[in-house]
Amino acid sequence: MEKQGHLDRCVSTFLKIKAERSRLKESFDTKDVALRKQQDLVKEELLMHLKENDLKSVKTESGTFYRTVRTRYWTDDWVVTGLTIGGRYMSLFLNIKFQNCLKSVCTNLLCHSF
Repeated sequence: MEKQGHLDRCVSTFLKIKAERSRLKESFDTKDVALRKQQDLVKEELLMHLKENDLKSVKTESGTFYRTVRTRYWTDDWVVTGLTIGGRYMSLFLNIKFQNCLKSVCTNLLCHSF
């Protein structure tokens, strides 16, 4: 019987801890959302400065901020003779004339086993 009482206290303690953690998490999440909004406003201000002055980065006493510009290429269908062009052939496809690329890609794809 005494063991049952001990287990009951353990379960009760566990549930109290769980409830307190949930309350703390909810409080944290509420405060975190507000802080993220403020941080995003500051981030936009810094990015605007970089864009307006055509800069990639700025060093300050507090730290350095920078922006990264990514160029992505895509299309709905990259199928050549029934085979999909893999990522490793994308730059080749974009940088070489179509006929030369088509020949090279088809040759490479046919020589590699999948």
